[in-house]
Amino acid sequence: MTHRTYASQADEALRWSTPSPDARAVLAKIAERLRTVRPGSTLEDSRRLALILRYSVDQRPRDLDGAEELELEVCGYAPRITSEISRGEYALILDRAAGRA
Repeated sequence: MTHRTYASQADEALRWSTPSPDARAVLAKIAERLRTVRPGSTLEDSRRLALILRYSVDQRPRDLDGAEELELEVCGYAPRITSEISRGEYALILDRAAGRA
């Protein structure tokens, strides 16, 4: 796996790109989960990362290297949580990132 030295450049490139079909699927599944399970509860960044890992592995269960690449891609489209936000509100952000809004 290649480590990103200049994260800001990579993040900027992702902003102008379109998620892969697998990344869109992961974003949509996470958004659905957040929307249907306690949507009014606060979402923390550690939970965001856990959900990304879980659904990335679910998307590519027989390819752990591919799941890791997918996880990194999805992290680029699912913004870090730096202030209080509800699960339902964050689901809307993920829908937009997946091209569903």
